[in-house]
Amino acid sequence: MGSTRGTDSRKLGTRVATALVAAAVAGGVAFTGGAHADAAPTHVSIVDDVANLPYQALFAAGVQVYEFAGIYRQDSPGSAPYFFTVLRKLHSANQGAPGTRRYAFVGRGPGSTLPEAFGMYPGRRPSPDLHLRWTFQFDPRTLTPTLGGVMQCLSPPTVGPIGTLAGGAVATHTCPK
Repeated sequence: MGSTRGTDSRKLGTRVATALVAAAVAGGVAFTGGAHADAAPTHVSIVDDVANLPYQALFAAGVQVYEFAGIYRQDSPGSAPYFFTVLRKLHSANQGAPGTRRYAFVGRGPGSTLPEAFGMYPGRRPSPDLHLRWTFQFDPRTLTPTLGGVMQCLSPPTVGPIGTLAGGAVATHTCPK
């Protein structure tokens, strides 16, 4: 008998991607009607502005968007080091360093709002990629772990880019067993 675990995670990944695309399209429609005739002209290229609408819509829809902030190395006596991938929350489409990897997270249930910065379950090699399962709260300024932070869970991440994003996942308060 086969396992449904792989199928369930693929279905969840498909749902995450669908939710992110739907949020981008719905938010993009809301953005198109928001211009005022008396608004001051901007010097932003119209082509760049229109191309950025789906990304801007993620913020309008309440999707949690994060950028890759760095790698935190944790040395342990008598053991090889562990490396945490650290992400920092972006509050608008204009925030963040140009060219960084960006990820979107859709909250599912109470306690699914992620902190300002977090590290994902560590690995033995440094990587800017998403890791599934537990997250650990980090200080957004120093990018170091905070003691007593709330651990949360990420679903298996989507594979491959979603528009301008490098990937995404569902955030929950606890991990299913």
